[in-house]
Formats: sequence, structure tokens, C-alpha cells
Amino acid sequence: MDKKSRKTNTQIPVVHNDDVMFFLNLCKDLDDNFYRLLRKALIPNDIKNNKTHYVYLPETTIKNLILLLGENMPIDQFTVLISQQCRAYYIPQFIKQLNQPDSFQSAIKELSQNLKLRSSHSQLYTQYAGEKWWLVREKEGINEEWFEYAEIFSVIFMYELLTLLTNGKWSPSEIGIQSKNAEKFIFIPGLENAIFFTERPITAFYIPDDIINMPMSLTKNLTPPLVSTSPQASHDFLDSFKLAITPYLSTGKLPIKIASDILGMNVRTLQRRLKNEGVIYSEVIEEIILEKTIYLLKSPHLSIMQIASMMGYSDSAHFTRAFKRTMNITPSKFRTTLNE
Repeated sequence: MDKKSRKTNTQIPVVHNDDVMFFLNLCKDLDDNFYRLLRKALIPNDIKNNKTHYVYLPETTIKNLILLLGENMPIDQFTVLISQQCRAYYIPQFIKQLNQPDSFQSAIKELSQNLKLRSSHSQLYTQYAGEKWWLVREKEGINEEWFEYAEIFSVIFMYELLTLLTNGKWSPSEIGIQSKNAEKFIFIPGLENAIFFTERPITAFYIPDDIINMPMSLTKNLTPPLVSTSPQASHDFLDSFKLAITPYLSTGKLPIKIASDILGMNVRTLQRRLKNEGVIYSEVIEEIILEKTIYLLKSPHLSIMQIASMMGYSDSAHFTRAFKRTMNITPSKFRTTLNE
């Protein structure tokens, strides 16, 4: 099970809002104050607002949520909860998106592509190694606090996925994990008799030849695509930075220390990587705010006061002055020019 060689991805990992909401729902019993939970996980307060104009959030939000869940729940409850939710809700939505694959291999390949639309750094694929087929998942960060709980989630996801795709014809026997021990993994329902191999370079499930070559017969897909925009559209660090940080600008300009905490990197690293792109933090933030403001001004259903509030201004007068300083025109007059 050798790790595939690949180019280093310089993108900031992002995930779809729907996936963040899935983990938020898992955590709902940890804190009776929903907004306090959002603050702990560094998630924008308006994530449930249907009027939000962002689709993706930094992957750190899910890492924060799964760490909160793992640290505040007994491991047996943690594994049962995730198993139930993956089986009943999370995995079926991906299987429903498959477009009539003719084999197990093609189903995994298509599902992997769909996963990338939801999580930009998703790495799930089949691999032939040691004269065996494996379903493989890659993830960096093994020394981070969240990693073991995230790998437990991945093992559950892979197990439930294989079970549902094969209609129960496959059963787990050999599992490779990156974690140093398998103590917490044995609590996962359905894996009591599996053999775990620890400290592997990847997470992997053994798949017998008869399963890997098994023909597929799924119900015809009548469901629209999961998302219409892929976070993998660009491998540029600056583009991924803008995508990840934009949801947090509804309260105005964001201090670089808070931005670095949200993205899971230190301030100097963030400054250096932006410098390598030929920009500085404050300029990028002002550019994002301006782009978002112009986008909102194009909507005739939003008043200037509403837009000012959405952009973190206490009143429309402050917003108007700030916009005019940059554009040499008031927001109202700018909106008029859009309709000319």
C-alpha cells in the first residue's frame, strides 16, 4: 500500500457548506448555544442564512467540529453516531449521484470526482498493491489533534460506502490505518472481526477481486448534481485564499491574526505565501470586500442599508463614504450605472 506520488497542492483546502452543516448537526447536543458552537469551530454566524453568497468554507471548520465531537463524547457513542448518520444520510446522497456506473471500479472513480466537488483535497481511489486491491484514502496532518477522529470518520465512511455499494456482499477483513494504535477503531460497528494494520502511510480497505470486478446496477439517477462549482477550479493559493476567507467578511475587515486562526496557519506563513503571490493581506481583503459589495449591488432586491449591514457597516452613511473613497462614486449611483 505505497502512497501515490503527487505534486504538492498549494491550495487552502475548502469544503462545501452542506458538509459543514452535516457535522454541525452531529455536534448540536454538545452546546445548547448554537452561536457559541459556531465560535468554537470558527464558523461564520450566518451559515444557516439562506441569503449567504458563499458555497465553501475552509476545511479547518470540519476539523474543528470533529475534534469537538471526539473530545466531548465517549468513543462508543462517537462511532455509533457517525455510523448511523453516514449510513442513513451522508453516503446515500453520494450514491444517488452516480450516473449508472457499469462496475465497482467505475463507481468509485465517479464518486471520487463527486467528492472533490465537495472537498477540494479529497483523495479516495482504488489501488492495486501487494497483489491485492484496496480502497484508499489519503490525508495529511497525522500529528494534529483532530487527525485520529477524522480518520475514524473516514474508516466509517469507507466501510459504510463499501457495504452500501455492494449491497452487503463485501465484508471487512484487512484495514490499514495511519494512526499509531487501533484502540478507538474497534468500537466502530461492523469492524469487530477485522484486522487493523497501524502506522500505514494511507488509510485502506482490502477489496477481494470478485468485488473489484463486480458489475453495478443502481437505480437511474434523477437527482441534480451536488454542486455546480468545483473548488478545484484553480490550484492557485491566492484564489483558494479568497474562496476560503470571503465568508468571514460580513463583519467587515478581518484582522490577519483571526484569518490565520481560521485557516489553521500562523501569521508569518500566511504573509509569506501571499507575498509569493505578489500581494499583501490588507490589499487582498479590501479587494474581496469590494468584489462582494459590487456583487451585492447588482441585486435589485437588496437595499443599500441591507448591503451595508451585510458588509459589516453600522449604517449606510459609513458604507457610502467607504465605497465612494474607493470607487469615486456612491453605491446608489454605481447601482444606477449597472442598469444603463
